[in-house]
Amino acid sequence: MAALVTRYQPRRVVRARDLYALPEEDSEYIESLEFKQQCVMIRSRLNLPCETEEDGHPKPISRTTVKHVHARFEDICQRFEFLFDRADDREHWGVVNALIYVLGELCPDSVLCDMFFERLQLFPRLTWLLRGPIRVPWYYPLELLCMIVRRGNDSTRLAVARRGDVLNVLFLSHLSSFRAVEFNSIIISHALEAAFAANPPDPDLVSSIPLLQLVDDVESGLSLHHETFTHRCATHGLVVLGMGRFRHELDHPSRGVQRSLDFFAALSKLQDLSIRALALRLFFPHKFTGNVSRSSDIPTSDQDCLPSHLRELLVQYGSPGSELELIRAAKDAFRAATSALFRDQDLLKFGSAVAGILQQGTFVLDELKDSFTADDGLPYASLCDCLLATVTALRETGGSSVQDIADTVELGRLAILGDHAAVVASARAALARNPQLTFASVMLSGLLADREEALRIAKDGLEFADDSPYLRRELLLSAMDASFRKGYTLLICGDLEDPERRGWGKQGIFSGAQYMDELLHDCTPPLDSLDLWLTLHWQFIHAILTADDDLEAVVTSLKSTLLPRLEACESLLEARGYDVKGSTVRRGREAYLAHLNWPSDITNYSDWIKRFDSFTKEFRAPFDNPAPGAEAEDILYTRWWNVAEKDLVPATTHGPLQCGCRSSREMWVGSVVLGKCNWCRKPSAILKQCARCRDVLYCDGKCQRQDWSRHKERCRRIADESHTAVQTV
Repeated sequence: MAALVTRYQPRRVVRARDLYALPEEDSEYIESLEFKQQCVMIRSRLNLPCETEEDGHPKPISRTTVKHVHARFEDICQRFEFLFDRADDREHWGVVNALIYVLGELCPDSVLCDMFFERLQLFPRLTWLLRGPIRVPWYYPLELLCMIVRRGNDSTRLAVARRGDVLNVLFLSHLSSFRAVEFNSIIISHALEAAFAANPPDPDLVSSIPLLQLVDDVESGLSLHHETFTHRCATHGLVVLGMGRFRHELDHPSRGVQRSLDFFAALSKLQDLSIRALALRLFFPHKFTGNVSRSSDIPTSDQDCLPSHLRELLVQYGSPGSELELIRAAKDAFRAATSALFRDQDLLKFGSAVAGILQQGTFVLDELKDSFTADDGLPYASLCDCLLATVTALRETGGSSVQDIADTVELGRLAILGDHAAVVASARAALARNPQLTFASVMLSGLLADREEALRIAKDGLEFADDSPYLRRELLLSAMDASFRKGYTLLICGDLEDPERRGWGKQGIFSGAQYMDELLHDCTPPLDSLDLWLTLHWQFIHAILTADDDLEAVVTSLKSTLLPRLEACESLLEARGYDVKGSTVRRGREAYLAHLNWPSDITNYSDWIKRFDSFTKEFRAPFDNPAPGAEAEDILYTRWWNVAEKDLVPATTHGPLQCGCRSSREMWVGSVVLGKCNWCRKPSAILKQCARCRDVLYCDGKCQRQDWSRHKERCRRIADESHTAVQTV
């Protein structure tokens, strides 16, 4: 990894003005001036450049000046405190207002934001000005507090979140102004975000009454100003409402609340697909299993049959039999093969029978293990020993068809042992010998950590799986899962303005939907199959995330068609001992449906959500087709499955709903433009360049290490191009 170098050396610091020798009338003199002249005088007293434009306004602060402020930070703070305390004692509120404004000119630097917040105790200072009797106009103090929370680090935001009682007072004190509601919604959103994602978790803070009251405050503010609120106000307001709502819906709030933030933000009635895709963070374990565990409370004998009322569900939904019946048939066939082996000691015949049973699907593997006992009279201590002897006998016989049987039995044996690495190696060897061995494709696509390769294996296997309906079902499930993951991961990780990545993401989603449709219509799993449960959830997620203008109509249709079938499937799975109620998939679905059933007394909710929908259409980037060869140029396209969870959602570095708060210039519009860290996106005047390519900036070595896996290929390419250019010259 390349080292970091300073971009440039700071120039000579200006000589300090003897502020403390100024007469006491100085504050009174500044109070008597117009606001723009007050700002000029405050800059002078803080030893900052105080040149003015032709209209009398002070010239904008430069990047060099901000860098010098870092060098003389303590002096600036002491001067600020002296001026603030003197003006406060004499109630010169104009001077205080100008001080706040000048401080805000320095706070586009995220590092200075955090330093000023802690050193100057800005939260009590600003909130004191905003509470009680009107001392100064609320705009600049509230705007500065908003900027600090937007630009600040998690520690700064968490410190604000711990004062939920004060935030409540501030919100209600300025409820009549839609601009104040906007600032307060942003402050509360980022403060709650820090509280929900605190490390270590602080469940007492999340559950505190003041923070819960903030949800009602934001709801009241958005409803009151639903005709005038801005896009920025709505995006942050939705996050606040989501955190308050889903805190009660998901278990373990100290660990799961960050997910609820993204989930609500994604599944609110937003029109931008890439924002809705944040919802999939709730469904992103390594493999889409729904985190379903099998209960041991139900006796095995009770799991072999279904009660009559559940069997009626199979008939009602046209299920092609029951998976329990398939398992029972597989167990009966295996017992018959075992008995035949005891009689004639024919391992070749036994191997053919076992291979035929495995062709019914990998879900029978555990059942076969439980069906074999050492008391069957066979000279084998376990099923694995028996299968090993069978494979050896099959290998010695020769013939391609017999070798296929041997490969199938060997893969089953290794899967029963639980040796995944050995299964992968054996499946690769089997496919190298016979690329049309569907069972090997199924085993390999389900276990590969490289999901891009797993997707390719599943696609290749589907070309030869027409004569194996159950194995084709497994391949479709693997291809559907990987395609959806690839599409949504690219959308989540990519920028809204990146049409190529969005194009690749769209292609992945389209492919996943095709596999899903074939799985549901041509290879329908039984109603009591875990595969069907996972597929129906993908159908639910896909329908929600790709809904166009009328999401309510889509949900209404799902409630009458998909959800009854899904609930029937869950009833059957629960009877089989699966804990579907405890899965994140089930809880996420219920949380979303609970959101749709919000109390109807939110009279303006539908109005302002529709207004927000119109905003999102203006901000939506188009889905363009990826350029030829673009997939090979970006490592994310081929390493999408290996993206860390914390990197899946840009909200972790860009603010909720990709609001870009840490680098936005919407407040103090004329403020200095600073470079941004390539990892955390924080702007600052003291960032350091990558010493190798000198093309990107970082706060420190920690940010560079975090970003290195993403940056190293580009860094190498830029450095090589520069070296080649120098040699050419």
